Amino acid sequence: MGAYETFVVIPFDYEQLPYGERSSIVPICIQRKDQHGQPIAWGWFSQGAAPAASYIRTTAKRVGDEHLASELAEYTVHALWYRHHDKLGPSPHRAVMREARYRALDMIVGGERWMRSRTHKLIPLLRQLEEVLPDPENFLDRYTLKEELAILSERLIANGQHDVNMILEMIRDQRDWEEISLHFGRNTHTLQQKFRRWTRRLYP
Repeated sequence: MGAYETFVVIPFDYEQLPYGERSSIVPICIQRKDQHGQPIAWGWFSQGAAPAASYIRTTAKRVGDEHLASELAEYTVHALWYRHHDKLGPSPHRAVMREARYRALDMIVGGERWMRSRTHKLIPLLRQLEEVLPDPENFLDRYTLKEELAILSERLIANGQHDVNMILEMIRDQRDWEEISLHFGRNTHTLQQKFRRWTRRLYP
């Protein structure tokens, strides 16, 4: 399997495996190009989906069928590509695992219905996120956080705060403040103050 095939099959050597071994594996098939015909950065497959393959299969099984792994993986990889392009970050496989988890919740409960039933406030969850804590195990807590962040992101963009929204995206992807500061070329304390000021103003 090369970087220029129509589909990427994981494991990459699936076709070369002995029949007995192939029959025990659910292969993951992902469209190599996005909806605009652009090849997706190969790292999202080699460093993202491939190392996270077992997690994707397990998550698909929780949704109801391990054979949904390809659908789950394709949605995940394409979503990350549209959001980040070739900026993989320090742990592409963790980004894939997080995004797959969110997609699994979409498949289980349906986005709109869960959105209407949300009860959590953003700020306590944001504090967890800012500290770059490990992902909570509870699927519903993580899914609620995703929806709350989407609301805040829309409000930041509507108020012209694109740099603060970028900080929000980087925190969401578990980038620490040192990375954020390097990205903007600005003092960490100044960025933190601006981030907290706008999040409290737009999501009290």
